[in-house]
Amino acid sequence: MGGRSLILAVAAFASIAICVTAALAAYTLRQNVKREWAEQLASLSLILSEQASQTLFSAHTVLDSLTAVVKQAKLEDEAAYRNFVSQEAQHKLLVDRTVSNPIIDVATFVGKDGAVLNFTRSFPPARINLADRDYYQAHAADPAIDVYTSVPVRNKGNGKWVFYISRRVNNSQGEMLGLILVGVSVEVFSKFYERVGGNLGEGASLTLYRDDLTLMTRWPFVDNLVGKQNLNSATRTVIVDRKLSHDVVVTDSPRGTVGDAPQARMAAPRRLDRYPFIVTPVITEEFYLRGWRGSVAWISFTTAVSLLLVLLGARALLGADRRVRVELAERKQAQDSLRQAHEQLETRVAQRTAELTQEVGERKRAQEELARVNAHIAEVSHRAGMAEVANSVLHNVGNVLNSVNVSVAVLAEQLRRTPLADLPKAAALLREHRADLATFLVQDDRGRQLPGFIELLAGQWEQEHRVLQAETEQLANSLQHVKDVVSRQQSLSGQSGLTEALQIPQLVADVLAIHGSALERTAIRVRQSHAVASSWLGDRSKITQILLNLIVNAQESLTAAALAEPVIDIRSHLDSDGRLVIQVADNGLGISADALGRLFSYGFTTKPSGHGFGLHASALAAQEMGGALQAASDGPGRGACFTLLLPARASGGSPA
Repeated sequence: MGGRSLILAVAAFASIAICVTAALAAYTLRQNVKREWAEQLASLSLILSEQASQTLFSAHTVLDSLTAVVKQAKLEDEAAYRNFVSQEAQHKLLVDRTVSNPIIDVATFVGKDGAVLNFTRSFPPARINLADRDYYQAHAADPAIDVYTSVPVRNKGNGKWVFYISRRVNNSQGEMLGLILVGVSVEVFSKFYERVGGNLGEGASLTLYRDDLTLMTRWPFVDNLVGKQNLNSATRTVIVDRKLSHDVVVTDSPRGTVGDAPQARMAAPRRLDRYPFIVTPVITEEFYLRGWRGSVAWISFTTAVSLLLVLLGARALLGADRRVRVELAERKQAQDSLRQAHEQLETRVAQRTAELTQEVGERKRAQEELARVNAHIAEVSHRAGMAEVANSVLHNVGNVLNSVNVSVAVLAEQLRRTPLADLPKAAALLREHRADLATFLVQDDRGRQLPGFIELLAGQWEQEHRVLQAETEQLANSLQHVKDVVSRQQSLSGQSGLTEALQIPQLVADVLAIHGSALERTAIRVRQSHAVASSWLGDRSKITQILLNLIVNAQESLTAAALAEPVIDIRSHLDSDGRLVIQVADNGLGISADALGRLFSYGFTTKPSGHGFGLHASALAAQEMGGALQAASDGPGRGACFTLLLPARASGGSPA
């Protein structure tokens, strides 16, 4: 296989490996995100079921206590029942049992004919007959029903939605004397669901069903769906079709709340253990894959950069291979010429032995030609060796890039899977119980678990911090290795790298050294004035990026202005507030007032071949360090001055 074919094959293999790795990383992240959200949604459905169970337990407790009072009276006929429950004492009993319970909307004694005999709203009660209600008809038709849960109805007085739990009152012979009703306010559930579901994203819902899939309430509340059966839902799939008590499903089936349009979503139906209810939290795919899409964008970006580096490396190697082939052809031609010259010399020696003096002269000239050809051959060999070094550099850089890609994937995976996302929930509990924090931490089950939960999060943070720190150090080592390889191949002197303690004059000198070759080709004079004597705590990489961009822009402005005495002034000092001030000024083209206002906007440039990224990126870097990048100019042809302001973070000393 030729050198060109080998280079293309290696580049193709590296590109395929990078693409496959990126695809596998994206797929793995997606599956992990779905699994994590499935676990969180299952936990949420458990919490909702516990809340519903506690609420219903409270309502059933009231119903049981009223039933016990009626049974204790040992009533045997309808007249005795009516007389007993219609008394004002029983009205007070109803009020006493419900007044301190916010989930109870109303409690009622109903006669055998459906008439309201006594209830909490007023005494004596209004003339109301409930014989047409579903709970009355159910108890009248089936004496075996112990407690019946009605469909929700809107209260005609206050407009609130209420559903009823009812129990039939019988005499000792099992004959129906009447009903006991306890009305449960739907708002107890809907308000709790609103607090819980507020951070689940657009399209999320929390729903309470009766076990026949009649919708009792939901968040967001949809008035026209309450009291209707939903037979085309993920809840039916899990509870009815699969006959499971709970599960998490991913579906894109039609959804009633969006006009029966298909919608990709995740649902976690769960049947309550003791009561005929089902809770179902739902989140949309758009919400639970939002973080994954950001990770895919980052993976795509790193993949594109890696492919670009492979392409550039392959292109450079192909160019080097082409040059080596040309030089080897020249070397072969030189060797052929040398061989021909040697043969001619031998022939002439044999033919002209008599002319010794002339032969010596010819031999001397042949030796000089041989020395010249040998020197040329040595130079060609040296260039071939340089091509081999370049090939080695690409190989080493490729290995390091693989390590960088793995480290980036590990960091992204760790950040997506962190359980620290649950910390806001703990904070929300503390805010919720700020007024009774001590009681909550000692007596409430969730409060007693909260310190252990925070301790668990702290341990998880320490573990993740160690992992992230180790991966970051590995990433830094890999990038340093790339730099060292390139530095050795280019034979550059000195070392650079990130450090916290910066000597500003030396940092400026390093930046000028980076751009020194470009400045040396011009007549630009660089003047420096530094009044910062102490070391400065800052980000070497970002400050270097900003200064290098400003110096390059100043050089381009001066080159375009074609001045007789082009000058770049670089000054640094501490202002009255202790902030670091670094200024880069030139006497070049200057900046118009209109351009000055848009100078740091993304994509804006005043140069014909510019891309508008440099100053925008520099301004962002300054903001990330807590500072600012400013520009000033008196107008076209009057130069410009850029000022980098950084917050007061000097490690010691004072201005000189």
